[in-house]
Amino acid sequence: MRSELQAIKMHVYEDGTIDQSEVKMLRGIVGAEAPGEEEVRLLLDLNTVLSGADMDPAFADLLVEATVAFVLESDGTISDDNMAWLESNISKDGKTDANEMRILQEIEAKAGRLPDRLAALLN
Repeated sequence: MRSELQAIKMHVYEDGTIDQSEVKMLRGIVGAEAPGEEEVRLLLDLNTVLSGADMDPAFADLLVEATVAFVLESDGTISDDNMAWLESNISKDGKTDANEMRILQEIEAKAGRLPDRLAALLN
């Protein structure tokens, strides 16, 4: 993991919260236009660790934007590989929280539908 991502991750884990300044740093590193797997996985991990804890609402926006941008193809579809990746990373704690639900809803809105395996998480 890149050193700047590791530093933010450790700070958030120790602090137990994500504040506005950390979201700003994350947004600068992640870049919601074309985030990579490493960055999106970090955001999902932070969300899992802090689920139900204090986090700046802008973190949820960044999480949703980056995850959707990463998993959707340019034509708005989701490949089998990306679907498998999302399934293995979205509910690592066995629960689908509000932020993860937003990710699924946004994918459904942009793709027109969700694969059955992901749609089941919305119910």
